[in-house]
Amino acid sequence: MATHRRWIHSRDVLKSCEDSSVAVPHPSLLTEWVDDMKLWPDVSYIDIINYLVFSEGVDGEELRNYKSTEAYNYLHSNKIDKVLLNKQGDFIFLKAAVEPSQSINQAKHLAWVMLRESGVVETVGCSCIAGLGRSCSHAAAILWKVQNAVISGKTGLACTDEQRRWNAGTAKNLEPKRLSQINFRHHRAEQQYDVNSRTAVTQSLPNTPYHLTHQDFIDSVSKAPVKPLFLLKNTLIGKCYNASPSAGPHRNSKVDEQFFQPHQAHSYKLSCNPCRAFYQAYIQVSEEKAEQLQEETKEQSASDLWHNCRKIRLTASSAKKSSSTCHHKK
Repeated sequence: MATHRRWIHSRDVLKSCEDSSVAVPHPSLLTEWVDDMKLWPDVSYIDIINYLVFSEGVDGEELRNYKSTEAYNYLHSNKIDKVLLNKQGDFIFLKAAVEPSQSINQAKHLAWVMLRESGVVETVGCSCIAGLGRSCSHAAAILWKVQNAVISGKTGLACTDEQRRWNAGTAKNLEPKRLSQINFRHHRAEQQYDVNSRTAVTQSLPNTPYHLTHQDFIDSVSKAPVKPLFLLKNTLIGKCYNASPSAGPHRNSKVDEQFFQPHQAHSYKLSCNPCRAFYQAYIQVSEEKAEQLQEETKEQSASDLWHNCRKIRLTASSAKKSSSTCHHKK
């Protein structure tokens, strides 16, 4: 088992705990990053396990991060972007952006690893919370990608075009697929990454239908093969199907029809018909209504009406999110 140094991470530099003379710049300060798989170190399965499980963490105890040993699923799920390299003396930095495991809309985590040329992992870091502990699944995912490239023969002297295609990373966000097109197979650590799975083209899903009236909705369901689902008692879908159309004063068929018209040019004068109809129906209030709303929302956070009104209005708390500058013609 290879020995690992313990490293002190600061904002500017990484220093060895055993030898203070051994120090390298923090990867966030490095600028000369290259995309060259021929320079990737020969990371092995043993190197990954030795670091994630048996190396010492910031508390001096073994990391024992068994969860990160399954981070190869990030690779097969196409969550790792292009891996870039920077060589600093005897050490090699590798960095990549990695998507969060439970969300596709949040910002990607910036993970990095520092290795020796032999493939021994020295230390890792990441912009996620777990990255402060020198061990996280996002950094481990980079190690698994490099290890998979090594066993697949993609590193060293090989076809440049094939290397660039394999290390292209996730080009765009995930798109919805039909259940019949989703592969629910659980990947294994020794399984090689299939680059074709990243570029697969799937048939787009049909547009979700909408109905202007409750009767249109009833007629559409009556013709659908899933109608028995809407007849189940004590279910939300059944209650929606059997609900009576609201006859309250807020219902306005002409306004509702305008909501579904195509949007037009947007301006502060509300020249767009659907936007103007929504504003007049739900946001604009008379002085009498404003006084009534003030009385009924005095409890603020304890009032459901207070929360509902804030969802569609620009409040003092959210005003800073809007543009703070305005250009006027002289």
